[in-house]
Amino acid sequence: MQMNWLGWLLSAIVLLLLFGMGAMLVKPAKLLIIGKKAKGIVIGFDKKENKQKDTMVAPIVQFKTAEGELITMKSSASTNGTSIKIGDILTVFYNPSQPSNAQLIQWREFIGSGILALFVIPTLCLWISGMLIAPSLKIGDPFNILSSIIYNCNLSPWRFPIYFMLPLVIFSCAVGTYAISQPSEHFDYVLANPPFGKKSSTTVTNEDGELEKDTLTYQRQDFWATTSNKQLNFVQHIRSLLKIDGMAAVVVPDNVLFEGGAGETVRKRLLETCDLHTILRLPTGIFYAQGVKANVIFFDNKPASKTAWTKDIWIYDYRTNIKHTLKTNTLQLADLQDFVDCYNPSNRHKRSETERFKKYSYKEIITRDKTSLDIFWLKDDSLSDLDNLPHPDVLAKEIIANLKTGLSGFEKMVKELG
Repeated sequence: MQMNWLGWLLSAIVLLLLFGMGAMLVKPAKLLIIGKKAKGIVIGFDKKENKQKDTMVAPIVQFKTAEGELITMKSSASTNGTSIKIGDILTVFYNPSQPSNAQLIQWREFIGSGILALFVIPTLCLWISGMLIAPSLKIGDPFNILSSIIYNCNLSPWRFPIYFMLPLVIFSCAVGTYAISQPSEHFDYVLANPPFGKKSSTTVTNEDGELEKDTLTYQRQDFWATTSNKQLNFVQHIRSLLKIDGMAAVVVPDNVLFEGGAGETVRKRLLETCDLHTILRLPTGIFYAQGVKANVIFFDNKPASKTAWTKDIWIYDYRTNIKHTLKTNTLQLADLQDFVDCYNPSNRHKRSETERFKKYSYKEIITRDKTSLDIFWLKDDSLSDLDNLPHPDVLAKEIIANLKTGLSGFEKMVKELG
């Protein structure tokens, strides 16, 4: 019988990997066998930045041993992307002789070993069976079942390295693709006034030499919705730039507050994953041109949770019966002083409603059609005072803007039906 030295060498490498995996599991396995179990409570989080300057959060847990000793320990794994919060009860295993070396029993503590076992163990079994019972080696089991399977499936030991590497390559490509789509740097604060415009497009020359626009649709794994709407993409991108406890204030047009489809998806996910606590409705025409309606949305990023982070949304209406222009009556800081006072930056959780500042609960918002945030309650005097209507140019541009929004909705519906 001819020895398959390459197969045995590669098997030895796999065995070394298994040995390394076993070494990683020595501590938790020992705790499970000879350790004791206790219930601990999360009392806080230890925050630190990794090499990418992302804030990593590890829970700090306090528990009592059987002897009544109070022990405080810190998890060795980050809880980013989980719903663990202060006050949660977690299972802890500890060695009575060294209770300070306790460990939480969570899948994140063993994710490296799990991934390693997922690829190594099946591959090891294939290698060993192939080297021992492959037909080319003239060694078969009593019923020749395994050797027939290996022969018919062309599972030659010489091909096993490919079978081993292929899952690793696929997994690495998937992880790499996801990592590339993530921002390389995250921030505590993002203040942004993204460019306005309904669609993203580039101008290209077709086969007939004519110019035509090609719509751009951004596809990112960390986006909640795929859309060509620039404003919705900016909101999603800005949210992805925030650290786990980062804060943002973003200027957006009205369509971000009421548009259906991708707009509704983005609003719902923003309410769930962030605390969207304040919306400032700005006067018409103070950005770019007359007739353009803008708002500022204020939201705080949060870790993953089973329930929505947004509890209440405070809306300040500085649009109804307010007139500003880009040249003759520009918006000044003093004009927003009442909003600043109502916002209460020193403690935004202590606010009071006024004529222009109202609170709406998450339940009220989520039951609205398309989860619309386009909310008004003040009476617009210009609608009842025919002698004091806006300039015809303003009315015309507002009508055009509304017609374009409606037409865009119909075009999208036709595409979906077609």
